[in-house]
Amino acid sequence: MVKWLQITGYQLPITSYQSPVTSIGAEYVVKKAIALRAGYKSGPQDKGSGLTAGFGISWCAPFSLDYAYQPYDELGNSHYVSLQIRF
Repeated sequence: MVKWLQITGYQLPITSYQSPVTSIGAEYVVKKAIALRAGYKSGPQDKGSGLTAGFGISWCAPFSLDYAYQPYDELGNSHYVSLQIRF
């Protein structure tokens, strides 16, 4: 089954010490093996706001690999990689 667009998350935390931040993400899944992800986070640039992207690959039932990218203004870009083994 192909999922064309699935909203995977929406956050609107409100605290007394900072302004509200909105985050939203979407995922496109192809044949349960590849997931393409994109998102947006509002707020100050130095706190990681802007467009985010990533993907996930599942193979051989227990294994999956995920990658994500998030920009941080002065700190540069962040790249997240995870390998998951389910047992």
